[in-house]
Amino acid sequence: MYLALGSLLLRPNGYMLNNDGDGLKNYFTPAYYLRYDGGLHFSGMNYPFGEHVVFTDNQPVISLLLSWLDELLPVWPQAVGIFNLLLFLSVPCCALLLYRIGRHYYLPKAYAVAVALLITFLSPQLYRFSGHYALTYLVFVPWLWWWLIRQSAAKSLLRWWLVWTAGVSLFGLIHVYFILMGVVMTLAYQLVDQLIYGVKPRWKNLLLATAPALLPLLLFKLFLALTDAVADRPASPYGFFTYKAYWESLFMPPSGPVRAFIDRLIPVREVPGESVAYAGFFSFLVLIFSLVRLVQWGIKKRFRKWIHPALPARLNVATWAGMLVFFFSMGIPFTWGLDWLLEVLGPLKQFRSLGRFAWVPYYLFSMYAAVYLYLLYRLLKRHKLGRLGAWVAGFVLLFWAWEAGMHVEDTLGYLGKQQHENLFTQPQIDYVEWLESEQLAPGDFQAILPIPAFFIGSEKFIPEFPHPDASRQGFQAAFQTGLPLACGMMSRTSLSQSLELIQLMSNELIEKQILKRYPSDKPLLLLAIKDVVLSVNEQALLKKAELISSRGNVQLMRLELDSLRSRRQEVLQAWARRRDSLYLQPSGLYTSQDSVAVYFDAFDRQPASVFGEETLKDDKGPLSIMDDTLAGVEAGRWMEWSLWVKADGKRDAFPVVIFRELDVHGKEVQRAELNPKFGMNIYGQWVRVQHEFKLQHPRHKINIYTSGIYPEVESLLIRPLDTEVFMPNAGGKELMYNNYYFP
Repeated sequence: MYLALGSLLLRPNGYMLNNDGDGLKNYFTPAYYLRYDGGLHFSGMNYPFGEHVVFTDNQPVISLLLSWLDELLPVWPQAVGIFNLLLFLSVPCCALLLYRIGRHYYLPKAYAVAVALLITFLSPQLYRFSGHYALTYLVFVPWLWWWLIRQSAAKSLLRWWLVWTAGVSLFGLIHVYFILMGVVMTLAYQLVDQLIYGVKPRWKNLLLATAPALLPLLLFKLFLALTDAVADRPASPYGFFTYKAYWESLFMPPSGPVRAFIDRLIPVREVPGESVAYAGFFSFLVLIFSLVRLVQWGIKKRFRKWIHPALPARLNVATWAGMLVFFFSMGIPFTWGLDWLLEVLGPLKQFRSLGRFAWVPYYLFSMYAAVYLYLLYRLLKRHKLGRLGAWVAGFVLLFWAWEAGMHVEDTLGYLGKQQHENLFTQPQIDYVEWLESEQLAPGDFQAILPIPAFFIGSEKFIPEFPHPDASRQGFQAAFQTGLPLACGMMSRTSLSQSLELIQLMSNELIEKQILKRYPSDKPLLLLAIKDVVLSVNEQALLKKAELISSRGNVQLMRLELDSLRSRRQEVLQAWARRRDSLYLQPSGLYTSQDSVAVYFDAFDRQPASVFGEETLKDDKGPLSIMDDTLAGVEAGRWMEWSLWVKADGKRDAFPVVIFRELDVHGKEVQRAELNPKFGMNIYGQWVRVQHEFKLQHPRHKINIYTSGIYPEVESLLIRPLDTEVFMPNAGGKELMYNNYYFP
């Protein structure tokens, strides 16, 4: 580890393993929590709502314990170092447990040491050291396996199950995936153990052996029910059938010379990074040999050998259990046309990265391969071929070590070369000093809004991918000043809260509901990154702010809340003043120019309020919105079409809205695809999408439709860009202006 990490290992608080994206955020959330928060609430992002600690990736159980310790002596300055040290310590703890497991299966001491180190340093969890720190605890699966081994021989099961429940629950409060991983692994092991070694009544004993395994899930569910008030978290996060494992996940290298050699012989599928759990090329050879033996035993009708091979006691249980978990990580049985089961097992959909469960068979099958090699050596030795056996074993171990070494270099070694200084103890900018130099203080503001802003976590929206400088400076400024961020980068964030947060960036014609939730009228502190591409909404927001000063590529700006108020009254007054001079169209629209091509469809026979009483929707999709020519349109004139799309929690993604221009023969001559998840104009649960275009010929047809399921849309307006459009409704009590609504 020292060869790979260098000074990071010796000075854990001096460096960060990553200072960008999820890596920096997963340092920020525990560090901010320890300095400013307590209990189960995190206030550092998602202002003014904050968030439950479970959804912040701050390793809640560790952060909570450290916060209690912080009351005795300050530990928050050492937050980065403490969490780094815990990650580092999990590596030797993993190796020690694997050594004990190897010795349990009768491996010689020196060989058990080598195997334990090789399995540890080829672990797929080392990939997580680059950012997903809560998932890096290599010790979890070996600890659970050792517990299962010891529990099998225990006389008093109650004590062992209490230890198991406490251990899995605590790991689950580091990262919730550990709960389901522990439950699935334990259920698989107990099921195989009872089927092979159980005594009658077998099914009753199986129930007694597996029922306690569900307890951590129930306890976690109860914990959230009692402590989490948010009711609209994403129910169907993206990725359940995308981030699953494949057979290549466990048995094919994801990269490197071995993979290049294999690809020259036969193309092998590339698997998602989430599902990589490569156990080494020797494990692949062992798989082939084992399958051949199974076929041979099947031909000879020696099926008993399938469950009772020549292996140390109960290693067959661990191996078969590992395969069951591997099938689960591959999405089986849900990919066999049984995806409807996900609706029955609703909470299971929250675990969208099934490929992570391949970590369990990684450890179990790697140990099986190691025992297989040792048995092969003993077999050769018994046949007076001990020297050949030693050469074979030595070559395998050297090749295994070579693969592990490359893996360590690609994971820990890469991080060791980066040398990212701890931004919380060695900040790039001292924001408190900067404000003081301008005769200001953090208390003069109520929150920080980085520009470009980021709003990640609801699964529904990603209006901006986090700009590395914006997130990096935003996290540093928040940690130094104690001011929370008026944006977010967390997990399973409330959809309604996300809609209100993003609405802060909406067009000035939209009233920002979140302003009513702010506890004071203090301005926002804008932290704007210079020389980056900004959206139209962000550019408009910066124009409303007052520059404080600049340092490097960062600008501090004051944004008064009054500048965010809607132009509602201005538009209503303009309507009252100009109504008689506007042109009334047969459709009921009022336009600023006469004889122009304007198209409007509220999808409602009797519109009576905002968006009318009916919407255009289809549970399945696709949904046809318009497929017609536009009367009176001029070729080459700039037009805009806009549409409102509903944001709901029925699925993780929005339906994509597709615009096409078709010539008289039905041939597509232009196309645009708009995903509402990048939208910033929010009205209630609706997101406005718009697109500017020039029609190439007046006889060409406009075709607008959606892809995806559960599409629901309202209020399609097509107008020339230089033409204003008004429409009163609800008896004149409400007004539509250029497809913005003023109730």
